Amino acid sequence: MRKEIKDLIEEEKEILKQIELENRNNHLISLGLVVESNSEIDESTYTKEGNVSNKFQGATAIEVTDEEYKELCKYFPPHEVEKANEADNKMKQDISTMKSLFVFWTVLGILSIIITIYLLSKLS
Repeated sequence: MRKEIKDLIEEEKEILKQIELENRNNHLISLGLVVESNSEIDESTYTKEGNVSNKFQGATAIEVTDEEYKELCKYFPPHEVEKANEADNKMKQDISTMKSLFVFWTVLGILSIIITIYLLSKLS
């Protein structure tokens, strides 16, 4: 095989290996398996489903063996964790929208009351 082709293949293998390692670390972090010295871990960060909120941004995943990671993946498949995190983000967005609507309608109601009182005082 030509040297150029061999180098290109080796380079691509290295890139794929890095992507796989990054995905693995992200999966471990999403499960809350982080080095404690680099993150603020408290029990309030765990959701009902056992997933961890995004409080571990910038955290470092703990070292696990390939066998340990395979066992983790049996019970916590990477794609299910991602779906749960997407659902959490969607729920947070919905709650934020509901809060905004509540504030809007509350302010509108208060303004309506003030305007009504002002108009009634002018009529009297």
